[in-house]
Amino acid sequence: RRVDLRVSPSNARGVAMARRLGFTLEGRLRDRQDSPSHLRGDLLSFSLLAADFPSTDAAALPIEAFDFLGRAF
Repeated sequence: RRVDLRVSPSNARGVAMARRLGFTLEGRLRDRQDSPSHLRGDLLSFSLLAADFPSTDAAALPIEAFDFLGRAF
């Protein structure tokens, strides 16, 4: 029902991709980093709701899903 995406504000391509695919910027998470292998810093939080998906550019893209063994489902 919902896809969340977090992007570093310095990642201009990631921010542009989120916007181009129809994600909505929900806010800036200050001094937040989800991975211990990355430096702490701000993250931008984007979301895409199932109800919004049909009207986005992302809806026109082919979607494939795979399990952790690489099998399509």
